Amino acid sequence: MKKASLNLIDKAIAFVNPKGAVDRLVARQKIKNFEYDAVKYSRQRKGPSSLSGAEDYRSNYDRVELMKRARDLAENVGLVRSILMKFASHTAANISYQARTENPEVNTDVEMYWAEWWDKCDITTRHTGSTMMQVAMMSMLRDGDFLFVLVRDSDGNLKIQGIEGDRLGDPYKVYTSSELIGGIHIDQRTGTPTAYDIYSRSIGDMYSFQTTIPSSQAFHLFDPLRIDQYRGISAFHTAINDATDIYDIVNFEKMAAKYASSQAGIIKRNNNNASDLSSLTNDQDINGSIIKLEAIESGKISYLEPGEDIVFPDGPSRPSGAFAEFHKILLRNICLGLGIPYSFAVDPSSMSGPTARLEMQQAGRTFRRYQKLLDDKVLRPIKNIVIADGVARGLIENNVGTRTTRGIFNFGANVSIDLGRESASAISEFKTGLRTASDIYAERGQDFESAMRQRAIEAKLIKDLAEKYGVAPETISDIVTPIPLQPSFPVPAPQPVAPKSEEPEEGEDEGGDQKPIPEDPIDPSSEELEVKKKDIEEALAKLDPASIKMLIEGMMGGIELAKYDGIDFTPPEGAREAAKRALDVREGKPSSQRGMTPVGIARARDLMNGIKLSPDTARRMKAFFDRHEVDKKGSTWDEQGKGWQAWNGWGGDAGYAWARKVVGQMEARDKKELAEPASCPIATQDIKTNLANRQTAVDDANYGPANPNEPNEDYWKDKADEFQGDVATAKKMLCGNCAAFDQRSKVLGCIKKGIGEDANEVAIGGDLGYCEIFDFKCAAKRTCDAWIVGGPITDKKEELARPVSQTPAPPKERIKGSKENPKGTASTRSKAGDIEISEQNEEALKNKIAEFKDKHPSRKAPTLGALKKVFRRGAGAFSTSFRPTITGGKPNSRNAWAMARVNKFLKMAGGGEVKKSYRAADGDLL
Repeated sequence: MKKASLNLIDKAIAFVNPKGAVDRLVARQKIKNFEYDAVKYSRQRKGPSSLSGAEDYRSNYDRVELMKRARDLAENVGLVRSILMKFASHTAANISYQARTENPEVNTDVEMYWAEWWDKCDITTRHTGSTMMQVAMMSMLRDGDFLFVLVRDSDGNLKIQGIEGDRLGDPYKVYTSSELIGGIHIDQRTGTPTAYDIYSRSIGDMYSFQTTIPSSQAFHLFDPLRIDQYRGISAFHTAINDATDIYDIVNFEKMAAKYASSQAGIIKRNNNNASDLSSLTNDQDINGSIIKLEAIESGKISYLEPGEDIVFPDGPSRPSGAFAEFHKILLRNICLGLGIPYSFAVDPSSMSGPTARLEMQQAGRTFRRYQKLLDDKVLRPIKNIVIADGVARGLIENNVGTRTTRGIFNFGANVSIDLGRESASAISEFKTGLRTASDIYAERGQDFESAMRQRAIEAKLIKDLAEKYGVAPETISDIVTPIPLQPSFPVPAPQPVAPKSEEPEEGEDEGGDQKPIPEDPIDPSSEELEVKKKDIEEALAKLDPASIKMLIEGMMGGIELAKYDGIDFTPPEGAREAAKRALDVREGKPSSQRGMTPVGIARARDLMNGIKLSPDTARRMKAFFDRHEVDKKGSTWDEQGKGWQAWNGWGGDAGYAWARKVVGQMEARDKKELAEPASCPIATQDIKTNLANRQTAVDDANYGPANPNEPNEDYWKDKADEFQGDVATAKKMLCGNCAAFDQRSKVLGCIKKGIGEDANEVAIGGDLGYCEIFDFKCAAKRTCDAWIVGGPITDKKEELARPVSQTPAPPKERIKGSKENPKGTASTRSKAGDIEISEQNEEALKNKIAEFKDKHPSRKAPTLGALKKVFRRGAGAFSTSFRPTITGGKPNSRNAWAMARVNKFLKMAGGGEVKKSYRAADGDLL
């Protein structure tokens, strides 16, 4: 153990009071045991300077000295200049403004006004706004700060003037007042800058006071390190010494390498004979001094004196490998001080794999930080004033008042090492509804609306050129590659003939009101001619989930033909002849008597050429014939009028018979497939359904927050009130541990299948699952008002954990039968009249039957008795298990649970897809 040392005072105390001296030593040892090593100073490790605020007597002097040294480095050291250029190009080179008012026309006008002003905003007329922002960014990093002053020119137009940091305040003055710090006047009550002193700089670098600018006209760009800082300091303040050392050391190494390379050989003499040097060649060094050199001649034979020797030095070994590593350490210190990776700033070749992406993301975050600084301190406040001034002066006539200034700045594409990978990821996130197109375009520095408008212009140009030169548009560019608008999926049963006020079908214009069909040739392969966009949207809205599922699968893989493998979709000979005959007759008729729409003409040509039709086309053929068989009774039928032409153009009687046969075969195949529906929920495969259900969760159960990575303090406070707990507890009640959150492998497989490319990355990165309450893909980090303890549902917990829909009923709800409806009244053979329900529920069931008939006119509607049995079964099932909440997160009830079962039964009766358990439970009543 180390012996305690006594100083003079300790010895004196020990002489007078030995016990007191011992206590003093003990106390001192305790203090040493608990002190920090970092505060133990020595000659080798000096202590810090005195504790002070961000601005003191030395601040102005230090700031100016750092500024001078940083400017010297920027002019002489390539690395420093390169870093400044990188920051300028990545933060301010591609700034654009995107108006965000609710009026698209106002947005366009405002963006045009800003773009014009931006290009001419410099009061000196030398620079554009983009150049000024790049210069300002480099100046702020190098000098510490940069000032923009908003002024008006002789015509009254707003302009901006740039002021470098050394002109803000007197660079040689020691500021001693808290009211004036570094040329900035401070309000002592609030600490707010009120004005800025601007100094002029002469050619000989002499500074003199010029003017004082009020703070309302000044926009001070600097990066504060402390909350009470008013002036910025050079971003290179931690790197200046290292950068200077690098500059000096590299020069020294270069000199050493030159000297080593210049020595071809050295003559050593041991005979003390230094007399005969007159024969050596005289030369001068860089300082003008005479030096002696031996000239070298080829083929020369040298004879040495006794005691002489020729020594040939080793090859140049400077700089050494150790120096190179030391050089890298200094370079890394510089990069760390500026917040950018060494590999990004100095040696991109050293980046590889995941580390490369990590370092690029780190650089991107640093650049976004400075972009945010530029946006907050300069761009946004200047933009608000400039646009408001344009509105006030009538230069922006199309405006929405004070809301005209709403908008955002885009700063160009983010730093990326793998744009293809990030683009694919962005597309996947867009498909899942996690991101919007505007966000993705903004991330790349583009305006979504402008990009779509330009895309439309290009598409129109390509189509115009294709028409002019008689070629297909897709041979010029893939931008207009035809996309089949008519999907391949089984449609519901034929609907009644549309009223005459709607767009006419084939043969409905028998009265002669139809306009003549243009003589332009119709491409028979153009499927998009068959159905207009409006008709597509209406058809999609009417589809049941089974049909939507088939549509999605058809789009993903075109599987419908495979599904109907073995059914011949080639039109028969009779249909071909009828179509050819219809086209020939139509050709011989005058324009006013020609029937058939462009779709009918295209179909007739397909049939005439014996082209194999799609399953959906066969259905449309049958639907057409079903609607227009009455046209045979028309007044012009015997004259081969428009109705006759349309009928035979679609294949005539032979085509009708063939279409009925083929559709019958397909329906039989469909019934067989629907008997065992697919296991993937519709929302996992259809983004439209998923977004609609998610919006229901947002509207009815406050699903959120929008960005779980933000603090969202107000949201979580509301959630704490909803859950009747504190915020910390509410933040733990997430979708990821909700009993309705399904993350079983088969469900995650469905989600990945619906997402497509990069599904694995999106599913893992977003931590997705399936919400059994609202039926949509939800994120584990979010929550909603319908949260239930006990989740998530996983493969390991599948056997132990019940689905939400099988939550055990509480004891008070476990009822078996009643006086009005004894046990067994809902069985298959029981009489429906034996079941008693309330008048309100019975009326609701009657309304559902009426709705079913309107929606499925070709299907047999269930009877009221059957629905009453289903209702009774649902009410009985509530006594065993049920879902705690219904749509919107509202508490469930016996009545609601029974009506939900009725809805499932009606869906099954209409041909929709339901789980096997529903079909097994109530299929006996169909």
